[in-house]
Amino acid sequence: MEKLISAWSYIAIIVGILLAEKVSTKATWWNILKSEFWEIILVIFVGLIASAIIKYYKSNK
Repeated sequence: MEKLISAWSYIAIIVGILLAEKVSTKATWWNILKSEFWEIILVIFVGLIASAIIKYYKSNK
């Protein structure tokens, strides 16, 4: 269940970033994906690190 919630959280954050950029710039989706690629990778990377830390603390509780 936790994996499902965390996956939806990542997807919601990424979609929010892309929609906000689309509304503010009126650019094409392809240009937005190219320009926001590093932010998407950063969200995924931070989420993976946070998940690993939470799993570590839960297992050593």
